[in-house]
Amino acid sequence: MCKNCLAIWWALIISVLVTGCYNRHSNNKTSDQSASPQIKLAAPNALGMDMVKIPAGSFGGRECKIITRVCPKDDPTTIINEAIGCSPKKEKCEGWGWGKDGSAIVTLTRPFYLSKTEVTQKQYTKVMGTNPSAFSSDPETHPSTRLAYNSENNPVETVSWFDAITFANALSEKEGVPKCYSEKGAVIGGKTVYDCIGYRLPTEAEWEYAVRAGTKGHRYGKLKKIAWYWRNSDMKTHPVGTKQPNSFGLYDMFGNVAEWCHDWHAPYPLGPQTDPSGPSTGVDRVNRGADYRRDKNWYRAQLRHKGFPSDTYVFGFRLARTAH
Repeated sequence: MCKNCLAIWWALIISVLVTGCYNRHSNNKTSDQSASPQIKLAAPNALGMDMVKIPAGSFGGRECKIITRVCPKDDPTTIINEAIGCSPKKEKCEGWGWGKDGSAIVTLTRPFYLSKTEVTQKQYTKVMGTNPSAFSSDPETHPSTRLAYNSENNPVETVSWFDAITFANALSEKEGVPKCYSEKGAVIGGKTVYDCIGYRLPTEAEWEYAVRAGTKGHRYGKLKKIAWYWRNSDMKTHPVGTKQPNSFGLYDMFGNVAEWCHDWHAPYPLGPQTDPSGPSTGVDRVNRGADYRRDKNWYRAQLRHKGFPSDTYVFGFRLARTAH
C-alpha cells in the first residue's frame, strides 16, 4: 500500500515538473515571437507591389555619453595641467535629428505606406510602356550596357524626379484615385503632400524615419548584408529584395540606386519639426540612400544628397501613400 502511494506520489511530481518545463518553454517562445517587429502590408496594388504600413512616430534628439580615459602618471602635461593634457573624462554628444547640431526631433503624425522595395524595371515598364534603365536586359534599351541575365526585378534607374512623379500619377489613375502632382510637380489634392490620396514620393522625413526603423546610428545593419555598394555590386544594379531588410521590412534602403524624395533641398529648419515636407520652391530635389557605386561613407541614415529634378544619373525611387 505504502509502496503504491510512494510510486503515485513520485509520478505526480514528475508530471508537474515536465508540464512546468513545457509551459515555460512555450511562454518563452511566445514572448520571443511577440518581440519581433510586426510588419503590416497593404493589399497589393495593381502591380502586385507590396506596401508596408509605417506607424506614426518620431526620430531625432541628441544623445550624450561620458567617455572615461586613463591619464598616464608620467605624462608631464598631465602633471603640469590636466586641463591642457589628458582629461580623464570627456563628454561626447551626437545628434540623431535635424537642425544645426542634429538635436531637433522630427515627428510624423500620420502613418503611411511605403513600397517594400524600389520600383522595378518590370513595374515601371508595365505602367509607362518604356524602360529607361541603363542596366537592362532589354535589347532595345542601351545595348552597350545590356545585361546577360533577366533584369526585370532590378530597380528602374536613369529616371528623373519628373519621371518618378509621372509614374506615381499614372499608377494613381490606373487605380482610380486622385493624383498627387501637377505636370510641373506642384502638389494637388491637398494642402500638403501628406493630404493627397494617391501615390507619391516619400518626404525626406518619412524616408529617414523609415530607414531608421527605430534605430540610432548610421545604419540598421552591417553594410555588406543590407546594401549593394561598390565592394560587392560589381558596379551594377541587382534584383531588389536580395539583401537583408530593416525591422520595418524595407529592402535596399541603402545602395542599389539612389532614391528620389518629394522635398526641395534646403538647409534644415531649426527647432522641432512636425510633418515637414520641405520648402515650396527650390533648385534641387532631395535624394537619399546613395547608389551601388559609393563607398561606405555614403550610406548613413542622416546623409542628404541633391540633384536637379531633370537629372537622371543613377536615380530610382520607391512609392509612398498616406494611410487615410
